[in-house]
Amino acid sequence: MKRTTLKDIAIRAGVSITTVSNVLNKKNITSYSEDKKQEILRIAEELNYETNLAAKALVTQQSNMIVVLLPPYMLGWIQESPFYFYLISGIENKANTMGLDVIIKFIKFSETVEELLAWAKSRCLHGIVVVGEINKSLILGLNKLDIPIALVDNYTQFKLKNIHYINTMDEYGGMLAARHLMEQGYKRLCILTSNITEEKVDYHRYQGFKKAIRQAGYEESLVIVNTTTYQEGYDISYEVKTMGVDGAFCTSDILAIGLMDGLTNLGVKIPEDFGVIGFDNISRSKENWLPLTTINQDVIKKGELAVDTLNNEQSWGSQVKVSVNLIKRQTT
Repeated sequence: MKRTTLKDIAIRAGVSITTVSNVLNKKNITSYSEDKKQEILRIAEELNYETNLAAKALVTQQSNMIVVLLPPYMLGWIQESPFYFYLISGIENKANTMGLDVIIKFIKFSETVEELLAWAKSRCLHGIVVVGEINKSLILGLNKLDIPIALVDNYTQFKLKNIHYINTMDEYGGMLAARHLMEQGYKRLCILTSNITEEKVDYHRYQGFKKAIRQAGYEESLVIVNTTTYQEGYDISYEVKTMGVDGAFCTSDILAIGLMDGLTNLGVKIPEDFGVIGFDNISRSKENWLPLTTINQDVIKKGELAVDTLNNEQSWGSQVKVSVNLIKRQTT
């Protein structure tokens, strides 16, 4: 069957091809009467007209695609933690309501900034959502594309017009965790976190935890893990047991669940002898054999906000933070 073209609609409506194109693409539409616009839309529907996205991208130099860029270190994490499923679901949900398509790309370890920029340019992207920490040279390179970019869970704080930051109230969440453990009667506390630098989410959670501990006159112990994964939490449990602490804040739920299982296998009773609190409120934290106390953040909303900023020029350079709250369960 012959594909319907703009020319077919124009002939049927008795107008120019330019007029049809403008109406269908909602461009300069104030130049046309409402009756004429409705007639063109009706004819397009009758003729089963489908937008040729490839052709549109060639003309406008922009497609209806947004890409979710994931750093290479996340390849193992995304398979283990539902956090990323929720986040990408939020991105997809919002994108679909705006007529945008989502593609997911893992940045390769060997991929240079120039190679990634060439890949992005060839796709005429509508916008980019970057999840997690990426190096500063890549952020500066992406900004040269002159399309909106949302950085999720990233604290680099460049003052660039195309860069938007979507974070959580991480420091406040760390404070809530520390205060809760102390209120429950635990006195010797530690925090399990990945390597902390100022650009990282865990740094801000640690800062909140440390502030609350010190305000109460306590001292915290810091435990650095390689990754905030289940296995890492499980493997570090013996070290935590021998530290002489009786409570732990883990900067991810999956890390907390691993620690809890490891301690239980070592004969530690939770929550009687040891309190554990996580961060994220993934579904597994509620469904676990011993439901996990955690700091809740709306991960789906975070994904939706990322897409929102891509479509709002007024938000250039914006910083949005998702709120958090404590959910007490059976591990404290």
